[in-house]
Amino acid sequence: MISIQRIAPLVAAISLLAGAVTATAHVEVTPAPGGSAGEIIVSVPNESSTADTISVAVRLPDNVVRVGVPTLAGWTHTEQTVPRTPPIRVGGVDVNTRVTTVTWTGGRIHGDKEIGFPLRVAVAHGTARTGLAFPAVQRYSDGKVVRWIGGPSSDTPAGVLEVALPALVTAAVTTTAPATTSTTATSTLTAATSTKDGGNPAGVIFAIVGAAIAIGGIAAIVRARRTKSNPDPPVSRG
Repeated sequence: MISIQRIAPLVAAISLLAGAVTATAHVEVTPAPGGSAGEIIVSVPNESSTADTISVAVRLPDNVVRVGVPTLAGWTHTEQTVPRTPPIRVGGVDVNTRVTTVTWTGGRIHGDKEIGFPLRVAVAHGTARTGLAFPAVQRYSDGKVVRWIGGPSSDTPAGVLEVALPALVTAAVTTTAPATTSTTATSTLTAATSTKDGGNPAGVIFAIVGAAIAIGGIAAIVRARRTKSNPDPPVSRG
């Protein structure tokens, strides 16, 4: 028969082991209960007995092309984006940026509580749909920061989603260069009709015609005066 004295140390060891497991809970990424495809929960435990979790930032996989952040009571969120180069088209809409990180602030996780932060995500068709990591950074009210960004065997592993995310077909955005207008004909026309002083070509033409008429009139007057001053000699009639 096993005595109580021998059982007691064993029970104590099991209790310590259970306590250690509880104290080392990790960030987990799972499908949202009752949610549709692409709705996930990033569960973050508070592991401090003296401080509260006041901020959680989750980095999204690079192949995520659509992100939605449902409202979470008591918390507000911000999204960090970067330019998407080249841009892509998703569902007929041009997408020029990519959401890299979603950060929740304003709330608190007390004691040994845990809160699930909701996301709706979809990835690009033809890319990985399962086994995607969602690294997270957890900040406490006493200034402590825990970075859940390591591999599966590390002390602070990133949460990994094992279910398949929905995939959306994407297409490259084709930009059409603006049509160029030939300036050869315009330049030739301008050169033919322009003047050195930038005047109106029609005015120049009228000026030339007027000058010609004036010159003709002057010539006629001169001939008349010559005729008057030098009359023709009388014609001899024999």
